[in-house]
Amino acid sequence: MSAERIPTSKWDTPANVSVISADEIEKNHYSTVAEALSHVNGVVVTQYGRGDTSGFVNINGSSRVLLLIDGHKANPSQEAYIGAGVYRDQNAGLCDLSLIPSLKMIERIEIVKGGASALYGSDAVGGIVNVITKKGNRDETTVDVNYGSWHQYNLEATNQGVKGKLSWFVTAGLGGSDELKHPGIGKFYYNYNDYKDRDLSIRVDDTFSDRNSLTVSYMHKSHDFADDLVTDYYNMYNSSSIEYKFKEDTSTPGWIRYFNNYHKGRNSGTDFLYGDSRIQGAEYQNGWELGDRHKFIAGVEWHRVEASSLGNGYDDKVDTVASYIQDTISLGNKWTVVPGLRYDHDSAGYGNNWSPKIAANYRPDDKTKIYASWGKTYSIPTIGELYMYYDGFTSGSLWQLGGYYQPIVQLIRNWEGDATKDIPRSTLGLDPETGYSATIGIEHDFNDYTSASLSFFQNKLKNSASWHEFYSTIFQQYIQYIDNDLIQKNRGLEISFKQNVSDRWSYDLGYSHTSLDNDSKSGDWIYRIMYGQPNGYRLGVHYNLGKWRANLLGVIASGLNDAVFASKSYGVFDFNTSYDFTDRTSVYFRTLNFTDEDYSNVYSGATAPGRFFQIGATYKF
Repeated sequence: MSAERIPTSKWDTPANVSVISADEIEKNHYSTVAEALSHVNGVVVTQYGRGDTSGFVNINGSSRVLLLIDGHKANPSQEAYIGAGVYRDQNAGLCDLSLIPSLKMIERIEIVKGGASALYGSDAVGGIVNVITKKGNRDETTVDVNYGSWHQYNLEATNQGVKGKLSWFVTAGLGGSDELKHPGIGKFYYNYNDYKDRDLSIRVDDTFSDRNSLTVSYMHKSHDFADDLVTDYYNMYNSSSIEYKFKEDTSTPGWIRYFNNYHKGRNSGTDFLYGDSRIQGAEYQNGWELGDRHKFIAGVEWHRVEASSLGNGYDDKVDTVASYIQDTISLGNKWTVVPGLRYDHDSAGYGNNWSPKIAANYRPDDKTKIYASWGKTYSIPTIGELYMYYDGFTSGSLWQLGGYYQPIVQLIRNWEGDATKDIPRSTLGLDPETGYSATIGIEHDFNDYTSASLSFFQNKLKNSASWHEFYSTIFQQYIQYIDNDLIQKNRGLEISFKQNVSDRWSYDLGYSHTSLDNDSKSGDWIYRIMYGQPNGYRLGVHYNLGKWRANLLGVIASGLNDAVFASKSYGVFDFNTSYDFTDRTSVYFRTLNFTDEDYSNVYSGATAPGRFFQIGATYKF
């Protein structure tokens, strides 16, 4: 599992872990990873439109979630600017799902809830989303085509094959949509909804032996958004990686890999407010079994993050070098203790950081596990945050480039006097976000058909980056800036219950509660209850009869701030059904939000797509 960076079963992992399998993705005909994640208990996803493949993930009350593809970092966003008043803990989250391979290429998605900075470093504060891609294992081609409301269309083809020790898995797709229908107001023009998508994903594996293999992957995605009222937006993502794996037939496998992820954003054909970002890295991990009790792993990493927006005046890069160690200690047949330690050093001037962790797992019997974990969390500011300074009177952004930022701030200070006393003299004075994350939980199988789980979490994050403002008497407008004096203290719980009633029927229920307690030393003007599910409820009812399948899925939330959301509560229900004519041909139908519920975030602009219908067919040959 991703939680320990070595192969472990879910029952032996001392963490709150959820897994979305390829079978679950196929049976529900999910169109995006964001849609699949939104049905996981305790995970909140903010999307800008029904067909949009992007989405910002929130776990344990935090959007500082690390996105991995086959174990390597994939968080693409380094720009802080999404719109006035938006910052990392709202919708400019680091875990942007845009850079994700096609769902047809995904073997499973592992979600680890809770801080994992000790093993994964910056960004793994709220948790981890690790997307594992498929390895070709047979000769097969699949075509999937669907059409739905708002003229939404998708055409996708996959091909996998095996030739000797060489295998491949390839997907290619195109899609598009007109403006969505917003509940209550009809057609809604928004730049993230009238879109065209193009994607290509390739994975090639060369298996030298049972112990050694080489994997080469490439992915391209492009999103082109435009409508009658908003200028054109274009986003393009390229991702490539090469990985050599060794000792694959042991419990402590190793690897050496290199990856390179690139994002280009454009607004009306220019880089105004948008730009380019890149993350590349080289990683090495090895492990050793020390007797019957110890599984020891160690690794080193080099990451380089680059971000530029020439129209806004910044172009910078940050290098990070890290190392980590971990020991999985077996104490008899029931206890497992996992201590770990990570060291980070970056070129941004934040010095050295040590992140310890400790976790324990207790198995009183074969059907129960009790676990607990604690770890230090650590996250340095993004490049966009280091340079951002937004001002209302010029309707644009002022960026620190060389020595320009300091004179601008000082000039405003001279004009405004005490009104600006809380503005930092240099945004480069932003401190790293530090804190801790703790989790405790229990999982139990009552029998082969019924299971339940309960978990509690608490985390604290100091120096959280947030927006502030003061009113300019000279310009008679608010001037805004980023500071990191916000202290976040989040805590909550999750309860899940699953049961197979018969061979035909099964259901699952989930409840999560998240309490956000945020203190700001100088008064955080922008922070409101942006979290979309203070109380979240999940419902799944599943029916399977031979060639027929049907699923009813529900996401319900209550306790929302009605100054931010359309209402204090909402309930969104989806239904899908499919029929297999043969082993190779099937048709499916979906209706999403069939009650036409309005659950939009009116403050950030994240719209609630209305009632949606879709019909599609899949053919394999």
